[in-house]
Parts: sequence; C-alpha cells; structure tokens
Amino acid sequence: MSKPPLRFGFATGVCGVRVTLSMIYESHYWKEPLLAAARWLSGLRLSENTRESTYVKLEKELMLGFYSVRKLIDTIKISDSTKKIKFDILWYKNAKTVNWLNHAFIDENYDLAKSQNELRDIEFICNLFIYAYVFVVSGDGKLEGLYISTDRKKNQKVYFVPLEVILKLFRIVGRDYPSSLSFTRKQNGDLVATVGK
Repeated sequence: MSKPPLRFGFATGVCGVRVTLSMIYESHYWKEPLLAAARWLSGLRLSENTRESTYVKLEKELMLGFYSVRKLIDTIKISDSTKKIKFDILWYKNAKTVNWLNHAFIDENYDLAKSQNELRDIEFICNLFIYAYVFVVSGDGKLEGLYISTDRKKNQKVYFVPLEVILKLFRIVGRDYPSSLSFTRKQNGDLVATVGK
C-alpha cells in the first residue's frame, strides 16, 4: 500500500533532518489579521444601540484571534521570549453554580466586590477564549474587557481580561517575526526548537 500524497505542505532538509511543514507555513497571513483586530477593537464603542452584528464581529475577532495565537504558539513562528510573556489579569471567586441558563449573570454568579490578581502566560489566556463557557463583554462606551471562564473553571472563578491585555497580546504576536532558529535532538530522538528574535 502506497502512502497518500501530501495535500498541503512540503518536505525539506534541515541539518540532515527531514521536516514536513504542513501548518502555518507563512505566518504573515495569521499575524496581519491580529494587528487588524487590535486596530478594530481599540476603536470599538458600545452602547444600547450597538447592533447585534457588531457583537458577532467582536466574538469572531476574539475567538479567531486567540485561536490563531494558540496555533502560532505551537509552531516555530513566534519567538520563545514572546511565548513566555505574562500578563496581569483579575479573577473573581464563584458564588453559585453556573449553567447555561445563568452563565451571563456575572454579578450573581461571582463575588465582584473582591478581585484577585494572577500573572498568566499567553497560552493560558488563549485557552480561556478557546474553551470559553462564560463570555461576557464589559464596557459602557469604550470596550473595557471581558469576563471569561472555561467549562472546567466556571464554578471556581471568572477571569476579567482587560482590553489593554488583549490589544498588547495581539500586537506582540502580530509583530513577532523570529530571526533565529536552532534544533537540539533529545536522547529519545525528538527535536526541540529554540526560536529567537
């Protein structure tokens, strides 16, 4: 039985190692939309007259943006130093059981009078958005941020991710074009990439 042909990607030799690139070959097409999303989000204004289509665009920009960042983290297309950046986000303790009928009632489900701070890396913040169960926009006029929690954390805490963190994260990743790459082979044969700016 013969191997199926490659549908997307190519193989090349790197230091005598055959590498198949099949996901995010050219990162520019993933990074430019992050910068465009940051520009749009920074100018977004919310009011009681905000159209439903604007909220849909907001959801899509955030969900697709954080999914894109998460995929870039799994590649050699952003530097290791960027992957290690941590952001200060707030969280609030759960006050009652959260379900599909009440997940948008942030003020009832969580103790918003008492916040805690956490330093979290980019991957953690991406996963909050990718696995969001609670997803509530905050802001009157200017978008301030989002209350967000995953299906696993919803009955423990809700996080507040400020708009400034989202913009900074999208801009840092969107402008990160590494200039160096080296591979080290582990004893089990796996390759470990070191990606520098």
